[in-house]
Amino acid sequence: FNSGAAWTPPEASTTLVVRNVPARYSQDMLLAELGEECGIDFLFMPYSFKAGRSLGYAFLNFRAPDFASRFKKNWHRQYLRAHGGRTKRLDVTEATVQGVEATLQQFNKKNVGRLQRTNMLPIFLDETAKRLDPVQELCRHGVLPNTHGDQV
Repeated sequence: FNSGAAWTPPEASTTLVVRNVPARYSQDMLLAELGEECGIDFLFMPYSFKAGRSLGYAFLNFRAPDFASRFKKNWHRQYLRAHGGRTKRLDVTEATVQGVEATLQQFNKKNVGRLQRTNMLPIFLDETAKRLDPVQELCRHGVLPNTHGDQV
């Protein structure tokens, strides 16, 4: 174990972290600007309940590594248009935790309940970029118990 060694991302990364997202951006605003057709299947912007706004970064997972690679190439060091260029350039890097399943393991039931009350649950998209019900997806991934006995 070498604690001084730099972390190197896996070659086939599908999960990226996008930093320098303006705090006033919602997940919907960010997704609308990035485009739902770019292969994203998961988007989550951590939220500060105390401050009542996002923390300025987002996790995006893509259906395939080539989608993630193309996204990084197109968006790293770019400005978000809807913010009028008064912000820092986006910093797009590979996330330390890779994949939707591993990312969702970072959630807990208490936080999910708070996110649900503030309408800040993650966005899930299918292969046609259609939005999926976030509560059903969180149940399907085992983050929330399936209390309705529904088949998810």
